[in-house]
Amino acid sequence: MYRFEFCFADFQMIASDDVTVKTQRKLHELLAAVVHGIYENPLLIGLDTGIADEYLHPHETLNARPVFYKNVKKIWGTALEFFDSLLQFGLRGKFSSNHLTVDSLKLKRIYAECLEHFEFVVEGKSRAWSLAYPECPEILGALKLLSAACGPDVLRFSHYVPDGDYWYMAKRIEALLMLEDGFFDSVVRKYSEKGYGKTCKEDFFRMCLMCRKNVGGLSIEFTTTMGPTVRFVNCTCIGIKAALEHAHEIDDTTKRQLVKFCKLCNNCMGCTKGGKNKPFTVAVPLSGNESRLCPEFVQMEWFNSDISKEKIDFLLALSEMQECYGKSRKKAK
Repeated sequence: MYRFEFCFADFQMIASDDVTVKTQRKLHELLAAVVHGIYENPLLIGLDTGIADEYLHPHETLNARPVFYKNVKKIWGTALEFFDSLLQFGLRGKFSSNHLTVDSLKLKRIYAECLEHFEFVVEGKSRAWSLAYPECPEILGALKLLSAACGPDVLRFSHYVPDGDYWYMAKRIEALLMLEDGFFDSVVRKYSEKGYGKTCKEDFFRMCLMCRKNVGGLSIEFTTTMGPTVRFVNCTCIGIKAALEHAHEIDDTTKRQLVKFCKLCNNCMGCTKGGKNKPFTVAVPLSGNESRLCPEFVQMEWFNSDISKEKIDFLLALSEMQECYGKSRKKAK
């Protein structure tokens, strides 16, 4: 549940002729209290607090820990189901005597009780439900405004991100990892000077802040399944094979980094897809030696405060190689 607590955004005004900024702030404070309350007491939405707090190590995958995976999916699914119930009141609710009424809504009783814990009034039977907030009835208008801005995206709604821009997380990650203030500003500046644009996305596993161009770029990935952890990695492996095949055109400093971080071929033959493809292995000469490298497993990733400006510079150089050689990847197989 720390994911919801840590990622809940600062207040952001939504332009409206009907809902005042003051009312929007009240809704933001209320939703922050709901998120924090559930984080402090997951029993409010029926989560089993007897499940041990666990996390993956960087080398582990979710499907390697089936019980952990099952528990995480249940927790995640329950939290999103609860927030989606509130979102549906905002999206589909119709005003009636300071209530939002939804004729067809599958709302679990425990979710209704959770909302009542935070001073909402929830009434209904079967699948017809109404929602009120007597302390400040106009908050329901702010709820409809926020819901319309987020659309059906329950993650944006649960984090209070009406514009879908998760880059506010950069400052929080800087503080979490004790990086110098403005670290990510310098990263974005370097990438934007090369024509990369800022983008972001979120899913079950992670929240990604990305600087992307045509082929790839940098991905800064925040996840709580590993502790919480921040992972810095190039967005894609596209173009790596072609870049390795043009190693004679790459300066020795960058080439050394490629040799260091590309996995050495161990003849697993996974790249052949059961014999459908030729082996992807590329022999790269450097300082009189030759390394057989696998372009499918590029171990260029750093976790948490292990990142540095120098490593960011290398990832940018790698991204530029991918932009240069990425389009010829299929021809280079």
